[in-house]
Amino acid sequence: MMFKFRQAFLSLALAAAALGVSTAHATCTIYADADFKGASGVVQPNDLLRFNAEGTRDVTLLLRKVRTFRDPSWFEQVSSVQVSEKCEAIFWNKKGSHDRFRTTAQLPPEYDNPALGVHCECK
Repeated sequence: MMFKFRQAFLSLALAAAALGVSTAHATCTIYADADFKGASGVVQPNDLLRFNAEGTRDVTLLLRKVRTFRDPSWFEQVSSVQVSEKCEAIFWNKKGSHDRFRTTAQLPPEYDNPALGVHCECK
């Protein structure tokens, strides 16, 4: 009886761990330097991270409501991004333009450091 319980518990634990791993990989990771180097930060699926300080002009607008966070320490600090398979990173620049990126070792000049925010959009 105890053996069956342990076997069932182990099976459930492994299944839960597998589910947790698959969920954990749905992210966008931003990096301070090109080629995924320097300081890094993880943006969770469907979250918006604004890099500008509270009260400053904000052009990171979305048509739907999402969880939003601010971290001014990333202002003018993002140069590359890694995204999981089912995600895209949407960056806004100071002009109010935005573009979608998959994994990118060097963001284009209009987003390399002047980005104001990133939305990690996952399906």
